[in-house]
Amino acid sequence: MKRLIAFTALLVLVGAASVSAEVFFHPMITFENCAQNYTPKALIANGHFVFYMSEAVADARDKAIHFPLDVGFAFDERWSASFVLPLVKTMPVDDPITPDVEKGKFGLADPWIKGKFIPMLGPNISVGPRIAFRLPVGTDGIAVKHMAIDFAGLFHMGYTTAFKLDAQVGMTLELAKDNVKSPSPFYFVAEPGYAFNPKMSFCGIIGVAIPVLKGEELDPTNPGQTRDVDGFKEYWVGEKFNWKLSPNVTINEVFSYRLGDSDTTKDLYFGAGVTATIPF
Repeated sequence: MKRLIAFTALLVLVGAASVSAEVFFHPMITFENCAQNYTPKALIANGHFVFYMSEAVADARDKAIHFPLDVGFAFDERWSASFVLPLVKTMPVDDPITPDVEKGKFGLADPWIKGKFIPMLGPNISVGPRIAFRLPVGTDGIAVKHMAIDFAGLFHMGYTTAFKLDAQVGMTLELAKDNVKSPSPFYFVAEPGYAFNPKMSFCGIIGVAIPVLKGEELDPTNPGQTRDVDGFKEYWVGEKFNWKLSPNVTINEVFSYRLGDSDTTKDLYFGAGVTATIPF
């Protein structure tokens, strides 16, 4: 009962403090913890407050605040599963020509359910797979409401050294709904970093996403027909900082800035939050 009360209090704290964020240019699962579970048989809760801004057109900004909650269970050092609830508060579009065309709203983006297996290859390196499913049950106007399957390989180095490296390589397979689907990207994320001491660590972020399968949309010139949709290459850079307050509570901070093709916008987000572990 004490553990249940503690976990409930933790969710309240995480929701209030709510980096891994569900952002528009790369899914929040690309900010995965690639290492083994340090506390077997434990609930792991991760919540953040994230500010996101997209330069949609010249002199206009799309802004949103995200509250992603990632709650899961570590079965042992290698196996774990979690459920991601990405809450989003969108802001009115800041457009000097047509102000407040789109009103702000609060709701749920598409949630993810995921599982991973991280075996050790040596005393300092682990490599393992992750699979995730995006559920089409979000709020109208916020979620895309399309099923997707994500496959990725996770790499971690730095169990016994101060230098650390997390890396992911994977693909998100977008599925169609009502003859509409998004392009499917292949992505790579590297996070080289350094642990100043057992409690504090810092890392950089380098990411790229390349569409490998075209999407589909309804063709406005041919009613009832669809046409192919090309995706955009995405590049992002940033940094992350972790500060372990106790063996079971860590404060996280992340900043990311998106670059891309000349036809795409530039986006940034800043997030801060808490990751906590409750052993059973």
